[in-house]
Amino acid sequence: QKLTDLFNQHGSFSAMEVQVKKWSKSVLGKTRAGGWYTRAYLGTQAGWTKKMIDTAFKWASTHGLNRVNPVHGEEEARLVLNDTFQLCDETGQAMEFTGNMEVEDQPSFRTDLA
Repeated sequence: QKLTDLFNQHGSFSAMEVQVKKWSKSVLGKTRAGGWYTRAYLGTQAGWTKKMIDTAFKWASTHGLNRVNPVHGEEEARLVLNDTFQLCDETGQAMEFTGNMEVEDQPSFRTDLA
């Protein structure tokens, strides 16, 4: 009876195969922005205190991230000034009806269901 009902509802047996999909995805995006900065830039543009600047230049020196700029002759430190992240969790499910089915007609089975 169910086959007859499906055939009457859909007009064919092609809608009988069901595919169910479920997914779960977590994405962590990290962004870092930085560059070579002078003490003057950090104090005036970035709004850092003298202690922050001194500590940053000391840290950069211990990691080999200091240089003297050949254009203006000032010492610079390579620093990350902006470190952000974004976490995206996505969960979902979908149902899809697709497929084909071959049916052989039996003499006792009614195929003219329309």
